Amino acid sequence: MLAALLLLFAQAAPVPAPTSLLVRPLELAHPLPDSRAVALIRVRVEDPATKESNEELARRIATEVTPDSFEQVAARFDRQPTRDVRGLVGTYTRAMLDPVVAEAVFGPDSVLHGPLTGADGGVYFAKSIAREAGCRQVFVAGTDSVARQRAESILRELRAGADFAQVARERSEDRASALRGGQLAIYERGRRDALLRAAAFGAKVGEIVGPLETPLGFHILQRVAPESIDARLRDDSWARVSSILVAFGGAAGADPALVREHEEAERIANDLARRIRDGEDMAKLAASFDDDRGGRARYGDLGWVRRGTSDIPQFFDRLFIEPPGTLLGPIASRSGFVLFRRENSGPRTVLVPTKNAFVAEFEWLRWSAEDPARAVEAPGYSEARAALVVLQSDPQTAIHAQFSSMNLPFAVSASGMLNGFRSLAEGNLLQKSWDKAEKPIETLGRALGQFEPWFLEQVWPAEERTIDAALAPLRERWLPLAPVAVDLLMDELGIDDPDIVVEVPLVAHWPRQLLLPEEARANRETLLHVSKDSDRDALLHATLHHLVHKLHHFILFPHNEEFLRPAVDGGKPVLDRLALHALFEAATESVTERVFQIELDGCARPCDVDGLTPEQHKAVRAIWDERVTGKIDLATAAKRVAELLRSR
Repeated sequence: MLAALLLLFAQAAPVPAPTSLLVRPLELAHPLPDSRAVALIRVRVEDPATKESNEELARRIATEVTPDSFEQVAARFDRQPTRDVRGLVGTYTRAMLDPVVAEAVFGPDSVLHGPLTGADGGVYFAKSIAREAGCRQVFVAGTDSVARQRAESILRELRAGADFAQVARERSEDRASALRGGQLAIYERGRRDALLRAAAFGAKVGEIVGPLETPLGFHILQRVAPESIDARLRDDSWARVSSILVAFGGAAGADPALVREHEEAERIANDLARRIRDGEDMAKLAASFDDDRGGRARYGDLGWVRRGTSDIPQFFDRLFIEPPGTLLGPIASRSGFVLFRRENSGPRTVLVPTKNAFVAEFEWLRWSAEDPARAVEAPGYSEARAALVVLQSDPQTAIHAQFSSMNLPFAVSASGMLNGFRSLAEGNLLQKSWDKAEKPIETLGRALGQFEPWFLEQVWPAEERTIDAALAPLRERWLPLAPVAVDLLMDELGIDDPDIVVEVPLVAHWPRQLLLPEEARANRETLLHVSKDSDRDALLHATLHHLVHKLHHFILFPHNEEFLRPAVDGGKPVLDRLALHALFEAATESVTERVFQIELDGCARPCDVDGLTPEQHKAVRAIWDERVTGKIDLATAAKRVAELLRSR
């Protein structure tokens, strides 16, 4: 009987929620957790000595708060909390709130809740509020009186009935939003919303407010329904995170029995970072090394982390700045050294021009092998070149396609490249090619590892200077307008956004002939060749061109005939490889000119279409311009390009 009662009690006892030293609460469910925007006022936990005064305070607040005034009252207490009262305004999951408050807020009942006695004994008032606000803007640069007068003149026109989108396109001085007809953002309610966010949430849908002065100029905003704004402009607020914590003796929350020294913990963390960047599975390493509470059983999974939440380390904000998939750390914290990485892709495709020493080494090796005069006496050089010849001797193999840059840009070392190919082989993606290629791949990996120290000392410093010189102006001109350029290109080519990170490593040398058969050249579009004389405008165009090829491969590789679904007639593709490339060229040239306000006009493009005359290129561009202006659709443009080039 006693055993039965104990079993019944064990079955009825609640399972404690998993906890972490880094994130609170843990949101481990695989779908993004449901969240609600809430304005919250909390009277402090009852103290028997002051119970009556707290009850009086709660009654006074109850008389102040109404559906119309609640947010202002909560925000006042949030900005200036008293000893007894705290206000909160923001977006919360169920686990972030007191259980009693969560039950009310996530329930089907009224908008206004309270007073509620929370599980912690505090008294709560809560109001469910709009979680998102769509926002359009017209921006006037400058903060002097002339700029203000221009902004006020535009505001009068808009309030008199002028079309907001048209005015934004023609007169807004923020080019990124102007190209979208003024579409600026879909804001999610957060803590301490200020300036543009506060104005958007403070306005009614359809209302125009401003001019709002910031250090950059004057903003005229219109709040609109979130569904009327491009979903790719939605706030990037949630990241799915993996981490490894390496603790040391005496660290906050560390096992009291841990005797590891601070320096030893740092060494282990640095070694783990190297292994992960070389391609080892972070989850498997976390199962052995993670010192976070419950971290090894979770394989390092921290679940969903919301940006700006107070109960996470501040350095986690870098998850929303660096490209997804980037390993961050090790970073020193009170609990130890932290490695962390964002696993989800975010709300949109991101294009990142970058530099990668291993990719540069690999391409320099191939370039030097084209000409016997470029050969060097260096450890591993001859063995690596011989292995490359074997691997690229048959352009029909899947191994060859992978070596044509589908896999390479994701590697940061020879061992990382080897791990990538081994995982492809284990997943049957290389099929029969692996049997033929395993030995030369292993040889290549060992040889590149031997060659790397010589390359980093003798070649990489000059290569890096060349790449940095190209990256600096590219980033300066590219970063503010890159998102709208990427969006326009995908929209006009009929590509559904796959929400991926597209890295385009820049290299200062790459092979032109030897080791690169003509059939493989079309696959070499995920690297970007630069030199000290690289034209900035041409690089902008080339970067977009590489994006299209990367999307082409990522979405449908190797079934290229399914690309551009509208460009298919009767189940068969309208475009062959050359025509498809010509269409990419015209599309990227058009977007580059419109977004960056430059005139390429047949400049020395790094991505010239093989086999097309200047006249044919102009004719393809003219067809695409009709597509952009809405005179023809994508399918018609594809058919006309195919017909134009059929007789080449």
